[in-house]
Amino acid sequence: MNTAETATTGSRSSRLTHVVVAMIGLAAMVAGMFTLNSTSADAAMVSHMYRDVNPGPSNSGASDFIPFGGDLYFTASAGGKGQELWKLSEGQPSLVRDINPGAAHSSPSSLTAFKGHLYFVAYEETHGREIWRTDGAVTERATDINPGQESSHPNDLTVIGGRMVFAAENPASGRELWSFDGNTATLAKDIRPGVQSSNPSGFTSLGSNLYFRANDGVVGEELWRTDGTGASLVANINPGAANSYPQEMVDFNGQLYFAADTAAAGWELWRTNGITTGIVADIDPGADDAYPQNLVAMNGHLYFSANNGATGNELFRTDGANPVANTELVADINPGSWGSDPNYMTQLGSYLYFRAGTEASGNELWRTNGTEVVMLGDIYPGEEDSNPSQLTKFGDAVYFAAEDEGHGFELWKTSGGAPKLVRDILPGDGSGDPYDFTSFGQSLYFSADDGTHGWEIWRITEDSKVHAKLQNRKLKLNRAGQTTLRLRCQVAEISGPCTGNLVLRTNGGLVAARGKFTVNAGETGAITVKLSKRARKALRKASGAPRLKAVVKARDLAGNKRTLTRGLRISGPGVR
Repeated sequence: MNTAETATTGSRSSRLTHVVVAMIGLAAMVAGMFTLNSTSADAAMVSHMYRDVNPGPSNSGASDFIPFGGDLYFTASAGGKGQELWKLSEGQPSLVRDINPGAAHSSPSSLTAFKGHLYFVAYEETHGREIWRTDGAVTERATDINPGQESSHPNDLTVIGGRMVFAAENPASGRELWSFDGNTATLAKDIRPGVQSSNPSGFTSLGSNLYFRANDGVVGEELWRTDGTGASLVANINPGAANSYPQEMVDFNGQLYFAADTAAAGWELWRTNGITTGIVADIDPGADDAYPQNLVAMNGHLYFSANNGATGNELFRTDGANPVANTELVADINPGSWGSDPNYMTQLGSYLYFRAGTEASGNELWRTNGTEVVMLGDIYPGEEDSNPSQLTKFGDAVYFAAEDEGHGFELWKTSGGAPKLVRDILPGDGSGDPYDFTSFGQSLYFSADDGTHGWEIWRITEDSKVHAKLQNRKLKLNRAGQTTLRLRCQVAEISGPCTGNLVLRTNGGLVAARGKFTVNAGETGAITVKLSKRARKALRKASGAPRLKAVVKARDLAGNKRTLTRGLRISGPGVR
């Protein structure tokens, strides 16, 4: 007998994909109830393009994802509109509001949930760049700090207690600290009185206060704090009018740790409990700079990168003990004075995953539990860099973007072992450049470019079954002995195409016909079978209404399998 031949269409429609299947075997067919049996590939996590917000090859540039009110909000440009606020509701994208009408952009930013609304900063010609809000139904401007067409340029929207704190500017006070209670925006403090700006930034929560840096024009750029109603100087770390530029702020063991600069010690690691502020360690002794950065807390230690003057920029940690903390080098990953520059630090279980570089292997993926430090794999073999970035914990794995010898920057993951390429989103040596990973529901969403649809919404989600459905309940046999079954590979099939085998059996279990099929997701395959003369003769002699039994075994690219069984009534001139 001939093997099956398949042909598929490329569009997602209900058009039939024809599968011509050779005749084989006997037939006197049996009635049977529809049944199915599914097996999964250990509930595989798969990646796929989820929504093409701006259909076709043009980008929507979907990004800035944030879950709110059961939906996923994001910014995008589509349908002739500029960059505006969108949302995914029940999986369908929709424009929340065209704030700056037409093709112009409102460029929403600083998306922040507060008191039942999603607040953000956006631009429109009448009031400039100000704070807006939406509850998902009504979208409106919430403030006009700089009245008229001029902008107040709010940013760093941060919630503390019952207030939202941010930096904004107007002609009277410059760029200063503002607070919003859900109804009214007020100047929390004019830190640098008059029209000059204190430029508050770096808001970080500790207890009931937000800590930040600002310049009052007297003590320089130093550490301040606010509860949303006022503000006070925490410490003049670099005495006099000099700046300490506090940054890299993080809450660890109830204290604020940060990097700051002084004339005596250079850039080093500091901490404060709001009352007492002091240096944690002079990692590079004297006035030289250690430049601590990438601060991440894990398992009772605060990990960070720093330069002690001998090893270059390497991985350090401190236990935060009082009154004297134990601060130590975890590993000299790149021996010598050049440093490995650890960054993109992300915790999974009891390990810290990060990127680091050596002369032999380039920038690759590493991990540590505080005792051992190991490279998980040389993704781009040799001294070339794979440059892992966007490290994001999701489920039992860390997902990230990286480059190897045969691919551009694509989607990778590790669960503690050797890194694996999840998907070559833009096939070949081009880059899909996945970024902005955001967990929502049971999936991880991100933006990427497959070279066909532009920058659109992708996701990583569990795929535990084949979404295939046999559509027939009865068959007609023509005079030539042919009949057609229709198999739907549903739109929900994210690891398509649906492929597999079809078997028709007699009442006695004898094989009457076999065939193979390949059907793309969102399409229906028409499987045409020609029965033998013996099969048709058996159908004519059958007592009662002639029946066939169809058994379909379908699978997908994730390794999921499904068996569909259905009893089918058969009629037509071929059985008369």
